[in-house]
Amino acid sequence: MKLYEVTAKKDKPRAMTVLAVGNEIFLASSVKKSANFAFAYPKTKVSNALEECQTTFHKNGGESTDGHKNSANCGEVMSAQMYYTTDKNKDTPLKGRDARYCTVVADKDDKPQNTDPCSSMSTWGCNLFVKQLEVKPVDITIKAQPFDLVEKMGKPVIDQIPLCALDYKPPEASATPKAST
Repeated sequence: MKLYEVTAKKDKPRAMTVLAVGNEIFLASSVKKSANFAFAYPKTKVSNALEECQTTFHKNGGESTDGHKNSANCGEVMSAQMYYTTDKNKDTPLKGRDARYCTVVADKDDKPQNTDPCSSMSTWGCNLFVKQLEVKPVDITIKAQPFDLVEKMGKPVIDQIPLCALDYKPPEASATPKAST
């Protein structure tokens, strides 16, 4: 949180989402204090999907004009934005890629709890968004099997795409942390 100088607990995101596509994962938190961040980018696949969700909601009898339940600041939306922000993915839709996601939210005791996409009876949320993109939840009832990460995915490289810091200047190349094996 130091990069964005977030210090107060109330300002820290409560949700973290992992989006797995092929042999890549995209980690994104929810965004605090950023009204409709996903709509701020010019016409992207994410903003288009959000607009289609709003239309679907109204076609199915939804009456609220409030838009996404959490102003589209959820981890599901941010991880999809991150996926489409990377150069090699910007033209490859998530649909048909067998993409999976999992979101955890900190409970009142700061313990992580798996959660379903946001939604409510009166407005729409990420429940429609992940359906629109054909991204499926990770089945949390399946027990993880042991595996060798390097064998499965190769040597890790840690990189960060700061979506929210529009004026962010990356550190010098020599200071960029890389995973060691």
